[in-house]
Amino acid sequence: MCKTTFEEFDVLLEKMQVQEKAIGESKGREYGLDYRTSNFHRLGEEVKVTCPKCGCRHAVGPFVILWVYLKKHLDAILSYVNGRRDGLSETIDGRILDTRVYTALFEALVEEERYEVEVEIPDIQKKIEETGEASERSHRWQYIPGLVGE
Repeated sequence: MCKTTFEEFDVLLEKMQVQEKAIGESKGREYGLDYRTSNFHRLGEEVKVTCPKCGCRHAVGPFVILWVYLKKHLDAILSYVNGRRDGLSETIDGRILDTRVYTALFEALVEEERYEVEVEIPDIQKKIEETGEASERSHRWQYIPGLVGE
């Protein structure tokens, strides 16, 4: 069996990056609709769970939705690791590629959240301090230490 050299690995990474871009452009436009992560935000608002602390129904958010999609591919990779080679609905290469795309989307969500915490949350806190009113959007942050509702 031939072992992968550093140069071969660099070529593999470049090939995968081209494939990732192609998948991102095709599937991204199919599911993204408004912006690249809109599918996760939209579904994250649609799916609600009851909070055990306050009894209110809260949206699960985009990270949970992305995790479900990503986990499907990770489970298929685990099946491959555990020896399953036949009966897979997609090739292992496709699963690896999809996993890389979903982790890039996860990073996009992290960046969006950083922006929200740095810019939008302070604005919400200021509004609450000025008016004494909390919006539905601010309610979901009440359990984050240092933020609304402590």
